Amino acid sequence: MERDDFRSAGKNAALYPGSGREFPLVVLNCFEGDGSSELRALKALQEKTDPAEEELRFHLLALHIPDWRKDMTPWPAPPLTPGETPFGGGADDFLGDLAAVIIPEARARLSEPPSRIFTAGYSLAGLFALYALYRSDMFSGAAAVSGSFWFPGFLEYAREHEFRRRPERLYFSLGDREGRTSHKLLSTVPENTAVLIRHYRSLGIPALWEENPGNHFKNHSGRTARGIRALLEQDPWSGASPDFGSGSV
Repeated sequence: MERDDFRSAGKNAALYPGSGREFPLVVLNCFEGDGSSELRALKALQEKTDPAEEELRFHLLALHIPDWRKDMTPWPAPPLTPGETPFGGGADDFLGDLAAVIIPEARARLSEPPSRIFTAGYSLAGLFALYALYRSDMFSGAAAVSGSFWFPGFLEYAREHEFRRRPERLYFSLGDREGRTSHKLLSTVPENTAVLIRHYRSLGIPALWEENPGNHFKNHSGRTARGIRALLEQDPWSGASPDFGSGSV
């Protein structure tokens, strides 16, 4: 599998180019200290595709984010526990770098321009993936895997603002044990995710939901791969119930 490593706007990037024309580009934000998470996601993706297809039918741009608490959060917020670093709220600055520097450089490294661009992420990067659609028209859709929708003020923001462009599709997933915590903020994740899904579906936006066994940390690379695959599906999603907890891939 071809891999093109480069550094752009202070971020280490790994570009995995697809082999054909008019393929979409998926921007995956990874925590820099999480090892080769994009490789694990790619492996999981390949296990779900036709084994005869050795080449990728999309482009993947994996960005390694050193300051997760700043670049993946929409506005400043206190830490979850005392003594931790506060959340810096640098998502808009990072989006500016994506639009002006990082994605243009990735496009220049591809033999053909991508047909469209999706974004995906896990945890705080899942929060960022959805927030990015409110602040930029770069993306055609987003996958929020165990998205950190406990983040203070985000639910209200999402319901009171409009996307810059109507997304083709949205994907959400959680582990079935993520709400089982004594932490007041973290325990709101299942209900907040449900509210968001119902809101988007009420607007006619395809919003797919999938529940997975385990907690926030279990198999996040595999679940991220499932989210990316859901974004790349050519056929429209069918049979998606307006009820939270149905419509899994």
